[in-house]
Amino acid sequence: MSNDQVTSSSTFTSSLISSSETFSGPSYIQSTVNQLQNLHYYHYPEKSVEINITDFKILLDHIFWPKNNQYLIGHDEFDFSCLEKFLNYLKEKLIQTISEKIRTRIRREWIEKILSVSLNTFDNSMELVYKTVFQTLIKDTIKHGAQKQTSVNIALLYPTETTNDALPFDTNIQSRIQYVAAIPESEAEILLDQCPQGDESDLLFKCLRTGLTLVHSEMSRLKRFSLTENKSHNMSVCTETNTEQSYQSPSFALAIPIPSAKKYFIGVMKVNKLKNNDQLPKFEEHEIQFYRGVAYHLGFAFSLVNSRYLLSSMIHDAFDWIYKRLGNIDEIAFYHRCNDDDGDVNHSTTIDSTEKKTYPPSKEVNYKLRKLVSKHGIHQTTVHTDLYVIDKKKNHLYYYLFDVLESGYSLVNCVLGRKHYTFPFTDCNNKVIGVIDVCCLNFLNKHELDYLHKSLIHFQEGYEQLVNYTGVDTYGQYNNADEYNTISKNQEETEINSQIEEVKSDWIDENNKFIPKIIVKKLAKMELSLLSLKIDKDLFRNIKRYEIQLCNSEIYLLWTVILLLNRSQGDESLNQENIFKLSDSMMAGIHESIVDYDPFVGEQQLITSQKSRLNEIYEKISSEQLKQYSCKSMINLYEWLTLCMIVWEENLPMHYG
Repeated sequence: MSNDQVTSSSTFTSSLISSSETFSGPSYIQSTVNQLQNLHYYHYPEKSVEINITDFKILLDHIFWPKNNQYLIGHDEFDFSCLEKFLNYLKEKLIQTISEKIRTRIRREWIEKILSVSLNTFDNSMELVYKTVFQTLIKDTIKHGAQKQTSVNIALLYPTETTNDALPFDTNIQSRIQYVAAIPESEAEILLDQCPQGDESDLLFKCLRTGLTLVHSEMSRLKRFSLTENKSHNMSVCTETNTEQSYQSPSFALAIPIPSAKKYFIGVMKVNKLKNNDQLPKFEEHEIQFYRGVAYHLGFAFSLVNSRYLLSSMIHDAFDWIYKRLGNIDEIAFYHRCNDDDGDVNHSTTIDSTEKKTYPPSKEVNYKLRKLVSKHGIHQTTVHTDLYVIDKKKNHLYYYLFDVLESGYSLVNCVLGRKHYTFPFTDCNNKVIGVIDVCCLNFLNKHELDYLHKSLIHFQEGYEQLVNYTGVDTYGQYNNADEYNTISKNQEETEINSQIEEVKSDWIDENNKFIPKIIVKKLAKMELSLLSLKIDKDLFRNIKRYEIQLCNSEIYLLWTVILLLNRSQGDESLNQENIFKLSDSMMAGIHESIVDYDPFVGEQQLITSQKSRLNEIYEKISSEQLKQYSCKSMINLYEWLTLCMIVWEENLPMHYG
């Protein structure tokens, strides 16, 4: 990259879409360009899946072992001569000069920086990752690219929400490409939020469809700036002046597909080299490999940040719901585990006077937590993006959090006069990746504790589905569940696995998007089930059989439940006499209908007139009167009905799949 194209770090801000919005409002990922949640993708496993060590061994076995190769059947032993030629070929490709080794080591450090930034990004924004990617490409151009004039842009794939012919889109899945980041700033001003047109669009879609790195020549229209270069900290920093002029120049462009952690192609990173001194510079093989590595880690960052965003959204919705359902809670918070370090290590050695003996240094893992989501009092549920880290060695007041993080067991502690119920948040491998802390002024009763413990099961189910969806967990580890799917033992096992996946598909909508709010539906159904089990199955039969006298609120309650479960039933006279006139089979079947009732199924959604009538009757029920005159089963029935009414008001997600 030449001096007239390098920008200082201060110019990156205007080269990226703003991310100043908080989670409570339309956030950077949600509203600006929906860079993660709304991405479309192309999937070509044969083009994008990396071969693992097991598959590589199988490949060698099938190539060189006589019994598996029709051309070597006549041989009785391994064909070592053929294998030797293959190894010599690999050796030639792997030989590097000293300068090449240094270049490889430097580039590896730069790419690891991208990985490090993504692992420490918890603010649901890709801005810092973009900056790191651009800084890496700038440094590489200055260090290894003879400071050629270079521009870089990143375009992502989105669903097409309009039929406007001016937008480029793929006719098969109705997708469009949109630029989300670019350097230099002059190119960012032109490209950001725009969609490529004509040949540019065809190139990017071809790159996504084939999964190939494409090279072509084109005309680039940029603004030329006069720059002054200052050397500092092994990196050139340049300052723009006011002189600028538009120009068109031939360029050599490299389009690289960006793979997600699931090996789906979600976008394209394009690098342009401009014509310099009447020469059109071409890309060297080592440059192409480096750019591929950058695009690979950029795709991983997308998946990781998306995974954390979806987890934050799921817990955000869950905390909103739990806080309203359990009135005894003062504060509830989720802490995500950070990358642990070894803390202070004693590097000294002990030497005996008679015999020299070296003792290995003792290491103590310094655990760290980051508050990700919290709900306190009347305040709104907050997804924290302040990046504040709780260090075990520096925050002794939070000892109970780290006790749960290390042990993996739930604990109850009294800290500063408040009761803390702390639960481990584990993944499918029982690794603790976070801690949920429930703070109360009084001890929780058995029902509330049972509610929280069962809620954890749904949290973990949602997290497992989230990881399967994104391909990477929130701790930064790839999900290898699909790694050996191509090597099934038999057809029966494959069918069983597909049936299991279908059962779990209610977290994914019809557009194959993970829906975090499904956690609320899971929690509501769980509570409905708990309440239905507390209702005496003979309650309704006994009311009719013994003609038990009911208060007004009990009459309205029973009629509301009856009309909800039996919509054909008339409600002209809501009195006790008409309840006694109902058939024995209807009264006996009410409890079974309550147990089987699902307010989320589309067939059971009420029409407006029915809902209005039920609300009218429900409003006549006095909870205070029920508490004073009713039995426990009747009170539980009222709580069950109240929860059904809340479900309708919340407009919670329906079943998917």
